[in-house]
Amino acid sequence: KLYYETNTFNCFSCSANGDVIEFIQLKEKINKHEAILKAKTMIDKNYTEVTKVEEMKRTKNLPAGKAGEIDPLTRTAILIKYLQSCKLSIDRTKAAKEYCEQRNLNYNKLNIGYSSPSIYTKWSKQLKENAVKLGLLLVHRNGNTNRFRNCITFELQNKEGKPVGIYGRRIVSADNQRDKSAINNGLGSHFYLPGKHLGLYPQWPKANSQKLILTESIIDAATLIQHPQILKDGCQTEFVEVLSLYGTNGLTEEHIEAIKSLRNLKEIIFFFDGDEAGIKALSKYEEVFKKLRPEIELSTVITPDNEDINSLSVSHEQEIFTHLLNQRIPLLQQVEKAVLKKGFVYLDGESETQTGLSVEALAQAELTKVQFDSSHPEYIVFEQGDIKIMIWGKIDIKHVNRLRATLHIQLKSNLYAEYRDTIDLYSNNQVSRIIREVSAKLEVGSDIINKTIAGLTKNLEQYRQDEREKSRKRAKQENEKGKERFTEAEMRKGLQFLESKKLMQKTYDYIKNIGLIGEEKNGILLYFILLTRMFNSPLHALVQGKSGSGKTYLLKKIAGLIPKQHIRITTALTENTLYHSLEDFWKHSILLIEDLDGAYNALLPLREMMTNQSICKYTTEKDMKTGEFKQKALYVEGPVCVAGATTKDKIYEDNANRSFQIHINESHDHIERVLEYQRRYISGLTERKTEEEIQMIFKTAQLHLRPIEVIIPFGNDLRIPDYVYKKLRSNSHYMTLIKAIAFWNQKQRKVKNLPDGTPYIEATIEDVEWANYLSKEVLLRKSDELSGALRSFFETIKNLVKDIEGKCFYVKPIREKLRMNPMQISRYLRELDARGYIQRTGGNRKNGYEYEVMIWDDYERLRSGINALDEVLAKLKRKYGKGNDPDTPINQD
Repeated sequence: KLYYETNTFNCFSCSANGDVIEFIQLKEKINKHEAILKAKTMIDKNYTEVTKVEEMKRTKNLPAGKAGEIDPLTRTAILIKYLQSCKLSIDRTKAAKEYCEQRNLNYNKLNIGYSSPSIYTKWSKQLKENAVKLGLLLVHRNGNTNRFRNCITFELQNKEGKPVGIYGRRIVSADNQRDKSAINNGLGSHFYLPGKHLGLYPQWPKANSQKLILTESIIDAATLIQHPQILKDGCQTEFVEVLSLYGTNGLTEEHIEAIKSLRNLKEIIFFFDGDEAGIKALSKYEEVFKKLRPEIELSTVITPDNEDINSLSVSHEQEIFTHLLNQRIPLLQQVEKAVLKKGFVYLDGESETQTGLSVEALAQAELTKVQFDSSHPEYIVFEQGDIKIMIWGKIDIKHVNRLRATLHIQLKSNLYAEYRDTIDLYSNNQVSRIIREVSAKLEVGSDIINKTIAGLTKNLEQYRQDEREKSRKRAKQENEKGKERFTEAEMRKGLQFLESKKLMQKTYDYIKNIGLIGEEKNGILLYFILLTRMFNSPLHALVQGKSGSGKTYLLKKIAGLIPKQHIRITTALTENTLYHSLEDFWKHSILLIEDLDGAYNALLPLREMMTNQSICKYTTEKDMKTGEFKQKALYVEGPVCVAGATTKDKIYEDNANRSFQIHINESHDHIERVLEYQRRYISGLTERKTEEEIQMIFKTAQLHLRPIEVIIPFGNDLRIPDYVYKKLRSNSHYMTLIKAIAFWNQKQRKVKNLPDGTPYIEATIEDVEWANYLSKEVLLRKSDELSGALRSFFETIKNLVKDIEGKCFYVKPIREKLRMNPMQISRYLRELDARGYIQRTGGNRKNGYEYEVMIWDDYERLRSGINALDEVLAKLKRKYGKGNDPDTPINQD
């Protein structure tokens, strides 16, 4: 089989494999050198058998033993094999791929390779000897050493497009302290083949090139060529090429030859680093290229201080290059450079001997001397010559399609000669008007005012760009602050927890110890609901209870087990806030609303987000260019898991139907247990450190979970009771809960593959048993036609009536027992009466009405119906032969 992408072959019969040259060598039964010559005859028709014989004679007479003494054909063949091996190696090396990602380099697109220390071990003896001559391998006492070990590699090409050199950039290797120490000390980071540099990167520029961008380093050039359209937009031509020098002093003869050969070349653009070395190199190259190609325009890109092309790519959007290229200036003007320092832009006052500038350049620089001070919080000062301009209120940095400024223009020699106006510096009409008016009022030539306004505009653009970059960095830093950081030891604890036996039992026991008195089952159910944020269709939770019953407490305790970067906690939410969210802000995260009353205006889009995992709204906005109104779609994408608390059950019924309804225990015994815990907590008798340890373990454990499909192999046998309200939605919730429990146990399960190659794990009957244990109470409540609060009220009435051994009761004893508002009791009684659960049998308004309980066993019937889940579970165990497992919720209560 032939692999065209890697130029390799493999024979599955005899296990032979290798590259093109090795294929010819095996097929023709010849040695490697003859195979290389054979390959040349196949691709070059002018290369006859006579020339082949002559070249074989010539190359056989070459002296051996010294680096570089190797014929061109063998050199090319060795480099091709070596570079192909490097390209195959990078896919298998995590450190190399991570380094490329950190430097924002697409290694596949750029044909970057990775040279592992042992890349040459399977080479033949002859190939190794030639590699030593070439300088790829270094000879030491203990054997050969790879010159480019632990380096990402770049191919340097000659005019014919063949590899003639290699550039290696060593990365820090965690398992090689020598490499790490060398790089930390600034040594041994860049590697080339011995001898003079051969070849250009990324290639010899094409003959039709009109503009050529020169960079300091190969990595800078690689960064640019990833975005050809951005370069075309920045240079306003399709015929733009990028060429890398080898450092500020790395202009070789091949560079000069290549530039001389470009007959259509109109402009050379220097895109060097924003440091002292880069600025000084421009002065040298300005003289070189003026002599080399005096007819070509020379320009330079103003690189921000202490930045280079690659660092800009990492910290900014790629459009920064289009902007910087559009703002490039003539090279001579940069040689007379202005340096940005502490908010001031001023001319470098170095002497001619320091900078190498000509006397004419220094004189011209003095005429264009400017000062730009943005340090004051309320205004900016710009000075050029005798003109001083104050920009009050600074400028708007959010919009780049306009540059509105309130200007106060005056002469430093005559402070009473002044002019004030607010204009848009991007409006040609307004700028022309202000030049005329200022020139007339201050009695200064219009040419001087024109240059001053142009200088002000460029400085304001640079200031705005710098402020935008600072704003992006601050936003990035704020985003990083929101992420929790864990040590390697803490991460290992989370992984060990996931891999431990009886994981579900440990999960239950740990959650019992975070202060959830009497709400352990609700707590673990809520935890698994929030865990489904990693699914494409997550579950949602609605916690209901009276005011002060502990709804928010339950939410916050379980939220404390979630990594901060995965949860958004809010007390209020508006519709506009939801529709104007940042891209990917909600993806696979949790929206926790402490009280749904704070999100009342956003209930409709919130419901749609819960159901469809995305929302869309059309709005109208004005086009700043045409002034016409146009439609704009506001699209927000999930998936997002929504959890909230409320005291009201009917108002949020539509949201409740899409959620697991968790009811807070409000019994007298439960309240007493909570009060006892609070007293012990205040007295310092509880283990607070234990709770913090549990939170850390759960957070790190979740960071080890990876998205994977969950299959329920016995899903066809699962049934939910007929009593359940809205069976379609409830059945989906029940199945997803089973998947969530299996997903939590993914480190315990064997990973399998679907026919299409998708990896998955299988749920077990124990997962169903845990799901039944956690959800029965919720499904029972959901099957009940009475709300949670009304059901609790009715059960209390039945218990009170049983205590007095009768069927009738009055309202007054109920109110004294429950201490409820009379209006609320009346509302509950009317609803129970309307549904036939009670009936008014006597009494009057003055002395109170008498009521009789008409239905006694409705809740027991519901409970027995819900127990059908256990019957289905028992059938599954009999059918699949699964007995009780130690890690099941039996006897948890």
